[in-house]
Amino acid sequence: MTTAHLMFYRAVASTIVLGIILNKDFKVLVIDSVERDQLPSISLRVFQNTFGIYVNFYALKFYGLTAVNMVLNLAPMITCIIAYPLLGETV
Repeated sequence: MTTAHLMFYRAVASTIVLGIILNKDFKVLVIDSVERDQLPSISLRVFQNTFGIYVNFYALKFYGLTAVNMVLNLAPMITCIIAYPLLGETV
């Protein structure tokens, strides 16, 4: 099974669950509540998330589950460490 197949099956399952949860107010909650000026940033976030999921499934083909999950779970820590010198953020 390829990475694209895994992503497709995950998207279908997610869409079904979302449809069941939102049911009658789907259009109001998902489409009407989004402002037009927010569409570019939301589209960028969707693309980044899709790319991240693809990389995650692709990495599972070559590395063990524990190694991939360890790197994914360290992402917030790495973000904090990088934000300190680049942005001057404090923790």
